[in-house]
Amino acid sequence: MHAMSTPPIAGIDHVAVLVEDIEAALPYYTETLGFTVIADDRVEAVKARLVMMQLGESRLQLVTPIAEGRSPTTYAHTVKGSITLH
Repeated sequence: MHAMSTPPIAGIDHVAVLVEDIEAALPYYTETLGFTVIADDRVEAVKARLVMMQLGESRLQLVTPIAEGRSPTTYAHTVKGSITLH
C-alpha cells in the first residue's frame, strides 16, 4: 500500500445515528455518555427530526423519521442507506 501525501478526507463534521425514538434514546447519549444537545430540529424537507449533540470536539446527530407510518428501517431504505440529510 502506498502512503498518501494528502489524506482524501480532511475531517468528519459529525456522525448520524438513525433511531426509532429520540426521546427514549436521549438519556443514554446525554446522561450515560455525557453528550450535550446543541440543536433539536424538525426538518420537513427530509421528514426527520434531527438532534445534534456534542462531546468535546465530537458531534453526533440522532435522526428519526417524522412522517406518519415511517420507521427508521423504511426511512433508511428510502434514502438508499445514506443518512446525509443536508
